[in-house]
Amino acid sequence: MNRRIDRISTLSDDVLMHILSFLRTRDAVRTCILSKRWRNIWASVSVLNFDFHYFNTDDVQKFDQFVIGALKNRGSSDLNTLIYRGTFSKPSMRWLPSAARLMPLAIIIDITVLDKYRFPDSVFSCASLENLELCYFTYGRSVIRPKSIALPSLKTLKLGYIKLEENLVQKIFLGCPALENLKLYECELYITEISSDVLKELALDDCWLCRLRVQISCRGLVSLFIRTSIETIRTIVLENTDSLENACISLYGCDQKVNVDNVLNSNFLSGLSNTKNLELYFCHLPECKEQWVKDISNCGIFNNLRILKIGAWNMVNDFSLVACFLEHSPLLEQLTLRIDRWRDIIQEMLGQDASLEFEQLLRVKEVCDKKNRLRQGVIQEMPRQDVSYQIDYLDTVNITCRKKDRLGSKMVSVLGQHVKTIRNINIREY
Repeated sequence: MNRRIDRISTLSDDVLMHILSFLRTRDAVRTCILSKRWRNIWASVSVLNFDFHYFNTDDVQKFDQFVIGALKNRGSSDLNTLIYRGTFSKPSMRWLPSAARLMPLAIIIDITVLDKYRFPDSVFSCASLENLELCYFTYGRSVIRPKSIALPSLKTLKLGYIKLEENLVQKIFLGCPALENLKLYECELYITEISSDVLKELALDDCWLCRLRVQISCRGLVSLFIRTSIETIRTIVLENTDSLENACISLYGCDQKVNVDNVLNSNFLSGLSNTKNLELYFCHLPECKEQWVKDISNCGIFNNLRILKIGAWNMVNDFSLVACFLEHSPLLEQLTLRIDRWRDIIQEMLGQDASLEFEQLLRVKEVCDKKNRLRQGVIQEMPRQDVSYQIDYLDTVNITCRKKDRLGSKMVSVLGQHVKTIRNINIREY
C-alpha cells in the first residue's frame, strides 16, 4: 500500500512562511487547522494582505475585527508589508496603531470610501516605513490634512485620488527627509512648487494642476514621468534638473480653446536637455507639432541624448519633428518611432465589424482633418529636403506601425538617405 508523504510539512519554517506570504491573510490563517506543525506558521509571515473584496461578507465590523485579531495574534517578528484594500461606507482604521508596533517596512492602503471620512494621522508617524502607498478614492478628491508628518525612513511615497495643497506638500518634504521616489496618480494639485534636493524619481500621472504655474526644482532628480493634457503641460516649468537622465512625457487631448502657439514653454524642454533616455508620446500631434519643432530649436542641443522614442496618433506625412530632434541630438544612438493612425485605433477599439455608417463618418472626418491641416500649413507631403542630419552615432532605428502602412517605409527611405551610420532598421507591424 502506498503511503502518502506530506513533503510540504517537511520544509523549513522560513520556506513555509515565504509560501504563505503570497496568500491573502484570511487564507493563510486557515492553514492553522492543517496540523500542529502549521498552527503558528501564519503568525510570522512577512506580508499581511487584508482585502475586503475577498472576505465573503458584507459585514465591515467582522472584517475589522478579523484585521485587529490577526495583528494582535501575530508574532513579534518585524513585518515587511501590510496591504489593506476594500470599498467601505466608513472604513475603520483602528488597526493602524497595532500595525505600527510591528515596525512594517511598507503599508499599501487602497480604499474606496462612499461617505465623508477623515483619514487618520497615525499612518504618517510610523518611523519604520520605507514605502507608503495611499490610494484613497471618494466621490470627489479626498483631502488629507495631517497635523504633522514624521516618516524619517520613507523612501517611496505614492498618493492617488487625493487633493494636495501647498501646506501638505511642504510637510511631506520636511517630514520625509529620505524621500527619493514620489508618485502622484490622479491627484488635484493646488501647489506652485515641487522642490527637493533628495528626490530622485518623480511621476505625475494624470494629475490636475490647478495653478497657472508649477515649478519642479529637484537637483538630484534622475527619472521623470508626466502624463497630462497638451494644455496642462504648459503650466510646468523645470529648473535645476541637470541630473535628469530618463524622462517620459505622455500628452493627450487638445482643447479647442487652447492657443497652440502657447501649448509648450521652452523652459520645460530646456529642463529635458540633459536626458540620456527620452520618450515622447502624443495624441493629436498635428495640432501642436509646429510648436514642438520651434521649442526644440529654441532650447539648444540635447548633448547627452542617446535613446529617443516618439509615438503619436495621427503622425502625418512629414518628418519635421523627427528631423528637428536629429538636428539637435548629435550623440543619438537609438531611435524608436511608433506610428499610430486615428482611424485604425478607433476601429480596433470598436472591433473589425464596424458599421458602414461609422466607416463613412471616419472618411468624412479624415478629409476634414486633412483640409484643416493643409489650411494651417502643417502637412508636408514629403519630408524636408533642406536638412542635413549630421549624426555620427545613430546605429539602430525601430519603427512600429500598422501592416501595410506606407509611412513606415517612407521613414525608412528618408533615414537611409540622410543618416549614413544606420546599420539596423527594424520594422515591427501590428
